[in-house]
Amino acid sequence: MTVLRQGPSGSIPGGTSGVVARTAQLMSGQSSVLASPRMLAGSPLETADGSLDQPLRRSSIEQALAGMALVAIGLQRFGVGPGIMPRHFVAFVLLPVWFVALSRWRGARVLLLMGIASAASGVILARLAAASHTVSTNETVSAVLLVLGFVTSVCVVLWSRLVLSLAKVGLFFGVGLMLNAAVGVGTLGASNPLKYGWAIPISVVILAAVSGLRLSVQLFTLLLVAAMSILSDARAMFAVCVLSALLVAWQMRPTNSSRTKSWIWTAGMLAALGAAIYNVGTSLLVDGYLGAEAQARSVQQLGSAGSLILGGRPELAATAALFLLRPLGFGAGVSVSHGDLLRAKAGMSAINYDPDNGYVENYMFGGGRIELHSMLGDLWAAFGVVGIALVALLFWQIVRNVATLIAHREATGLVLLLSCWGLWNLFFSPFFSAANSMIITMGLVLPLHRVVQARAKKQQNE
Repeated sequence: MTVLRQGPSGSIPGGTSGVVARTAQLMSGQSSVLASPRMLAGSPLETADGSLDQPLRRSSIEQALAGMALVAIGLQRFGVGPGIMPRHFVAFVLLPVWFVALSRWRGARVLLLMGIASAASGVILARLAAASHTVSTNETVSAVLLVLGFVTSVCVVLWSRLVLSLAKVGLFFGVGLMLNAAVGVGTLGASNPLKYGWAIPISVVILAAVSGLRLSVQLFTLLLVAAMSILSDARAMFAVCVLSALLVAWQMRPTNSSRTKSWIWTAGMLAALGAAIYNVGTSLLVDGYLGAEAQARSVQQLGSAGSLILGGRPELAATAALFLLRPLGFGAGVSVSHGDLLRAKAGMSAINYDPDNGYVENYMFGGGRIELHSMLGDLWAAFGVVGIALVALLFWQIVRNVATLIAHREATGLVLLLSCWGLWNLFFSPFFSAANSMIITMGLVLPLHRVVQARAKKQQNE
């Protein structure tokens, strides 16, 4: 096994020009790049002292199995039946290995149990709603399989982190995402395939390839992805890249103190940065600095709804209206009634959005499903209060763990981008389309118990 180590200046032999070759080596298993301890600590797997938790030595067969499993999990649109995807077969076949490994990871068993509870809640709510609403058995099965496939796939990613390095986990999963994008861009993505299909897969692969390089290289890579995003009119992705780049730069700052800041302080800084980027980004968009097309849409959304978020996500108004009408949720596979539809449209009309354009009936509430364009809305509608609890758990785990990584200067650009994108998806992206990136996000941010214990001991000694 070839091991590359950083020199005194933090550079890796070959420099940036070696990234492509290094990616090929990582995918083939010919190298394991170990940068300086702080640099490689891009997830709870690689820790500040570089010794607590490197991937266990495994056979090449086991590493190949983990790689193929990660690729298969990303193939969300390669369905083989109602709601059945390759990830379900992977999770079932590898159940003996990932289930045993769950005890190593803080929060993994709670996440799995919450997913199972959500599935059960969705079925119970659907049975209760059958007296007044139409229930599709196929949609019920699909919704249950989607949430179960989500939590079990996170468990498979966690097991793979015991077998493969962070870079390899990201690269293999990124390959799956790219294959998925190749067949799943669809009608909407035909006009802008980079924005709707390829942005996340390309970003994951590129950032995984540089995850072992020094932070300045990762910062430059994030800025390139940000430029790609704004050129493709992906405003949310652009903001996420800028926020991630700022957090990488924050970790590069010189400091004379050896004392680590608390994750709560860091989470507060993360929220402040997010709010600042939103306000500055709004000004840049309205003033036309980020392109004429983005300017026109932004001005129209601000004029109609009063904010870019509500103007760009009118489904939030429909979600709020339906929640007030039916706070316990609908159930997996339950269709809205005519009264529910009118209430949702009234909520959207309240923010000056025209709901009589076919989108509401055909996309949001067509085909026997409820699609509210946010993980929070979708999981609440299908699984009720338990679905809200699942979203709250995901939010808590992402914020706490990524804030801890930043506080210890261990967060790579890949983990930061996925974490920030995951937080956005919780409130502004459909569960089905967001599930893929959320799987790798949760699989990379959950920490090992012994890493948590080591950090606590270190802080006690400071």
